[in-house]
Amino acid sequence: MMLQLKDKKFKIFFYLLIFLILSTIQTQKQVLINLKISEIEVKGLSSEDNLLIKNSLKELENKNLLFVEKKIFDQKIKDYNLIDTYNVKKIFPNKIIIEIEKTKFVGVFLKNDKKYFIGKNGKLIDYYKNNYELPLVLGNPKLSLLIEFFKVIENSKFNFSSIKEIRFLKSGRWDIKDKNNTLIKLPSQKLLSKLNLTGELLKNEKFQNTKVIDLRIENQIIVTDG
Repeated sequence: MMLQLKDKKFKIFFYLLIFLILSTIQTQKQVLINLKISEIEVKGLSSEDNLLIKNSLKELENKNLLFVEKKIFDQKIKDYNLIDTYNVKKIFPNKIIIEIEKTKFVGVFLKNDKKYFIGKNGKLIDYYKNNYELPLVLGNPKLSLLIEFFKVIENSKFNFSSIKEIRFLKSGRWDIKDKNNTLIKLPSQKLLSKLNLTGELLKNEKFQNTKVIDLRIENQIIVTDG
């Protein structure tokens, strides 16, 4: 009698365990089904550009939110030169929000008689009419070299916002023309120190009407007045 009672309890426990396992599996399946992506929201750019990016991600709809990897977004978003950085938020159970930070425009590049915006992210963006006051870049520098030069200017005492035009010469050096039409001829070396010096000179009233500041020769400043 005692043996039969134990056997009966064991069967009840066994069936209960099987029921719990099956219930858990069914619940997990139901959760996974409910995690299918049904909404994608893109923020940070113009309505038109947000929509373009959203449409490029249509294939993610009905994919499981848990298993969507960041590299999928990298592959899609890398083609949009306007983007500096972006962040993907997964909103359970079925929504994705992509928050975009637009790159800052730091100049206008004239290449093959066509204008482009230069993004701080090191990419070229199609030009459009605007009210920006950006330096025009002439010559044919590598984009990576140009961005590096911009960084040197920003880290110097030279006022970046005062620049009207930047020209890259075949010799590998740069000329800068400011909004007062002062031409600064830089050497190919020691750019930071020369830009710091130029920034200090242009603050001095004596150089307000200067036409050319030539710093190409070491330890010399050649000035031409207007």
